[in-house]
Amino acid sequence: MVRPLPIRSAARVMTLAFVVACLAASCLVTFAESSALDALRESDPALSYPVAQYAIDPAQKQLWLSALDSPEVDMQRMAAETIARSQEVNGSNLVEAVPSLERILEAKASHPAARFAAARALVVLNSRDSSGKLLEASKSYGSDLRLLIEPTLAEWDYEPARSVWLGRLSEQASRRRELILAVRGLGVVREQKALNPLLEIINDSRRHPDVRFEAATAVGQISATGLETQADKLARSPGTPTSLNRLCAIQMLLTHETAAAAQLLSAWATDDEPLIAATAMRRLNALDSALMLSLAEMALRHPDARIRSEGIESCITHPTTDKTGALGRLLADPDPALREKTREGLLRLSSVAELKPVVNDVVKGHLQSDDWKGQEQAAILAGGIDLEEVANRLVELLESPRVEVKSASAWALRKVAVKETIPAILQIAKNQTELRKAGTGTVVDEQVAHLLETLGVLKATEAIPLLKEYIPKHYPMGVQSRSAAIWALGVMPREEADAELEDALMDRILDFADRPPEMPEVKQMSAISLARMKSTSQAERLRGLAVNVPLSVELGVALRWAVKELTGEELPPPTPVPVPAEDWFLVPLQ
Repeated sequence: MVRPLPIRSAARVMTLAFVVACLAASCLVTFAESSALDALRESDPALSYPVAQYAIDPAQKQLWLSALDSPEVDMQRMAAETIARSQEVNGSNLVEAVPSLERILEAKASHPAARFAAARALVVLNSRDSSGKLLEASKSYGSDLRLLIEPTLAEWDYEPARSVWLGRLSEQASRRRELILAVRGLGVVREQKALNPLLEIINDSRRHPDVRFEAATAVGQISATGLETQADKLARSPGTPTSLNRLCAIQMLLTHETAAAAQLLSAWATDDEPLIAATAMRRLNALDSALMLSLAEMALRHPDARIRSEGIESCITHPTTDKTGALGRLLADPDPALREKTREGLLRLSSVAELKPVVNDVVKGHLQSDDWKGQEQAAILAGGIDLEEVANRLVELLESPRVEVKSASAWALRKVAVKETIPAILQIAKNQTELRKAGTGTVVDEQVAHLLETLGVLKATEAIPLLKEYIPKHYPMGVQSRSAAIWALGVMPREEADAELEDALMDRILDFADRPPEMPEVKQMSAISLARMKSTSQAERLRGLAVNVPLSVELGVALRWAVKELTGEELPPPTPVPVPAEDWFLVPLQ
């Protein structure tokens, strides 16, 4: 019969699981959504746009200040919250509110909600002169305030807070949450007096796992030398749970840069527990990624994504031909973040003369494979390194069943820009266009847009009739494709003016119908292309629109650029539309 864990033991196991989960998340490599497949029309020509400002009426600020002095709790709370928000969104810097906020913070009669809002506003306003009052309030008015205030006092390195945190380390009755606050604060300010008490916490198996882990992290921040022996002893300790001991040992060496620390980390990097191995590898890479070289091949093949990520890091930082080839396998990694990290690394390595052939072979190998993940990344990489010899394979991949490969291949064809691909690209674009017009089949708007831009880059004048089909306002043709087609028309060489084309583009700019409205991107590209076509006959109409008609900032900038290109006249920049302030608390009557 399996006996249930005692309540205290069960709680500790759950807490350890939480520590492990948090550390695991910190080990993962995160990336923003890839912007590799850029659209040329977004950067050619390079336009700059005035930034909109949040509109806050000075009279409105006065209302907020008055509301702080109101006896109504909700008025105080909402005014404090609004002052904090206004600082966050546009840096209003309402320092004149500080005295009233401090009054609410200190008054015994203040409602907890108003006091918390006032404290947060002082924090957001970076009112360091209020540090003493914030500390006293945190000691007197509950843990919610301490959770808000103490991390800020640590960031500001407010000296008197250190004694509060040191005292809490020795208090047996300290709540776990507030003990962790103290530990973190002492770690941030690197308080040397905390070192021995924190070491006692780390080595006390009766303590909660998360408290021990936080203490180990703080110790690693405070001390950069001399903890190797203690960390090794802790890692070897048979105390339960042993995995926590090893995690704490690694954290203790967070800022150690000694050979002894590197030796310990290298041993832990081969741990059977993936989280421990990944954490040790991450520290090794931060210390000196050359220390990871002997482990890199193993790491690249490991089933755990965190460990593979550390192997990638080492291979990119200290590349060799063999390791670059091994790294190339991860272009088809199951983890999308690691695929992107690998691709970016190989792009960097391609600039090294002796590694360029290896990178080229990696690209060609993946393009010929049947794995869509590798095909996608290899196509993007081929475009990044301008590998013209794979152009025919990229054309073949335009018919891939995977959307990702379709778009990546089309984008790469624009980057390599091989004239011999024009007939095939034009035929595929025509096929996609017919499917759109017939309303049958699946058409990828992004892919077609890249293909149409490619035809423009290659100056494929035979594509002009096709490009013109995308001018009329027909939404199934896709806004990306229509914008790309109009941009491509603007860069095409021409021997004589095409008045009908120019009128059609002007009609797009002038289309302000409500149902359905013309898309802003189409209007913008139309203005740019008219300028590139040297359509001087449309210059006055473009100028009139720019000067006299309320337009979006984007279209206003495009029109001004077009007028300057056609006439040389530089119009004043458009005024950005202020962001409405209708949702602010307390708006003055107009």
